[in-house]
Amino acid sequence: MLFNGTSFGDNGVNFTRAVFGAGDVCFSGANFGGRDVDFENVNFGDRLVSFGKATFGKNEDKCRLSFNKSIFGEGDVSFKNVKFYADEVSFEYCEFKGHVLFQSLTDQKTLSKFSLRHSSFDKSLDISDNTFNCIPDLTNTKLTNQVSLDRMEISDNYPPKGDFDKSDGERLCRLKELAEANKNHQQALDFHVIEMRAKRYNTKLIKGKTPHMWLDILFDSGSRYFCESLFWASQPKQAAKT
Repeated sequence: MLFNGTSFGDNGVNFTRAVFGAGDVCFSGANFGGRDVDFENVNFGDRLVSFGKATFGKNEDKCRLSFNKSIFGEGDVSFKNVKFYADEVSFEYCEFKGHVLFQSLTDQKTLSKFSLRHSSFDKSLDISDNTFNCIPDLTNTKLTNQVSLDRMEISDNYPPKGDFDKSDGERLCRLKELAEANKNHQQALDFHVIEMRAKRYNTKLIKGKTPHMWLDILFDSGSRYFCESLFWASQPKQAAKT
């Protein structure tokens, strides 16, 4: 089923509980306007599913995008170069049986939520080449193959309003685990630094915004060596070579 280049106007789009046939499902280059877009409880079949270069929402009218509880069959799933003018993007409780690509998303800095929580992935997952202004949520995901986080970063502007979410530590811990599994120690350390900031904020050891702000400045400028020492000290020691 082909919707390539389709413009859905400025109203909401609802494909809830849709069942696609045996062919490819292509929304490449489609424009989903400026309101909420629902693909919840959808069965996409076993062929290619592509939303490459699609646009969700408008810069001046952000939207919510949900694929929650949808099933993607054995075909590959591509959201490469998708433009998200959205507040929230959610793929929670989904099943992915093919390779999944979220590489090089455009304008993802507008997101306040990007969640794959409780979803299962039977093949590879690629979220590389992205800078998020939120903490991507991969907690409680079932990942049986490689997860690529190459050049995936958290924006220096996070948190945008100065307040960490109470679940940020959990999400960052999961990202750190995945970076460690990929042997990307620098990325794991970067996530660890933000995780420590989030945990310190949420334990409210420092009260008042002014001392908290100055402590963060001192922490970020002087903690990399300290955190790196702690990080490496926590790693299993390799046996000495004989």
